[in-house]
Amino acid sequence: MNPWQELGLDESATPDEIRRAYRRKAAEHHPDRHPGDEQAAARFQRVRAAYDMLKDPPPRQAGPWHEPAAEGVGGAWVPPDFTPGVRVRFVSPEQLQPLLKRLRRVALLVVVGGLTGLVALGHALRGLPWAELAWPHQVVLSLGTGLGVAFVSFVAWLFAVFGLGFRWGTVAFWALVLVQLAR
Repeated sequence: MNPWQELGLDESATPDEIRRAYRRKAAEHHPDRHPGDEQAAARFQRVRAAYDMLKDPPPRQAGPWHEPAAEGVGGAWVPPDFTPGVRVRFVSPEQLQPLLKRLRRVALLVVVGGLTGLVALGHALRGLPWAELAWPHQVVLSLGTGLGVAFVSFVAWLFAVFGLGFRWGTVAFWALVLVQLAR
């Protein structure tokens, strides 16, 4: 909808001309003046929407600090197809329940899988036969060993990353892991 056409105005109209045109069109299309016409309310609403769009134009931005970042220095980068405003998608509780149920399942799988992996890592490093995992205390000891190795590995990776940068620190860390596994 072009608000200028809806009110019968040029784009160079002043705020006073916009207000007068709105009052004239609103009186012309008001539903009380056309009691039998069902389209009168729709026409009146279009005129009202056009006036709402034109009565408060967006403020004109003055100064170089309001230019897009691509045209000058400073300011945040804005993608070319960016339109300002907040886009919120509301989800009803009925829609949210299956999502939360699925999230709980995924979280449970991640926790169980992670703990199983840590126990397996710790048990492999301890060098015991897998049949020993039938004893609960062996599971706890293997979990502790796996957690310790995971923590020490993470700290070693952090040192490598802070010393060499993310890419080369990660490469160096995994190279050291492969060297240790090959021994």
